[in-house]
Amino acid sequence: MTQDLEGLAQDQHGTRAVQKLVELSVGMDRVTHLLELLPQDLAERLARSVTGFHVIVKLLETLPVKEAEGLTELLCGNPDKVLALGLDQWGCCVLKKCVDRAEEAAREKIVTAITANTLPLVQDPFGNYVVQHLIIMGHSWPNPSVTHIIDSLRGSMHELSLQKYSSNVLEKCLLNAGDKDRNKIINEILNPPSCRPSEACACYSSTALAITSSSRHLRLPRIRSSRC
Repeated sequence: MTQDLEGLAQDQHGTRAVQKLVELSVGMDRVTHLLELLPQDLAERLARSVTGFHVIVKLLETLPVKEAEGLTELLCGNPDKVLALGLDQWGCCVLKKCVDRAEEAAREKIVTAITANTLPLVQDPFGNYVVQHLIIMGHSWPNPSVTHIIDSLRGSMHELSLQKYSSNVLEKCLLNAGDKDRNKIINEILNPPSCRPSEACACYSSTALAITSSSRHLRLPRIRSSRC
């Protein structure tokens, strides 16, 4: 039956049937039987499948708290698993759902793993969406996750601001961070560690317009004038 379930979940039409099976099983209190059909290796494979990830998301959405926590721990039990999931085209969607569904301590563990891997994630075409999700999902202002993300990127801000995926993350940070954290980004972009003093104006001209146009309400810090 497990092989049949995997085959259906991997099919573009069968995945809908499996998702319906999940809903019915939870509704009929047959969760234990359902999970017996989903061994660890299968759950991890489905989480990275173009059709199978929908089944994992449905499980995370509908399972009772205890069982959902077990599935989350299986998929995101350590930083290496979190990174692998976040860099996968479909796994990144599962990881975002794990963050949303996890309770306090479990969520903090996943968030810590994501922020520890921020640099590779923000430069990835799929991983950057995981970091952006973390930035905008905060329940308090300012979001403490934004501070951790920004601090983990220090020393690379200027380079990241010129890259396609990471620049989107920096923009989200600028829009959702407090003044102190915004200034960390802006100061480093305008005065990058790798930029010689004679290049400061060139660095400024390549980034200042992008910052001010994407974040109109930012109060930019005072910048020392320099001669080019």
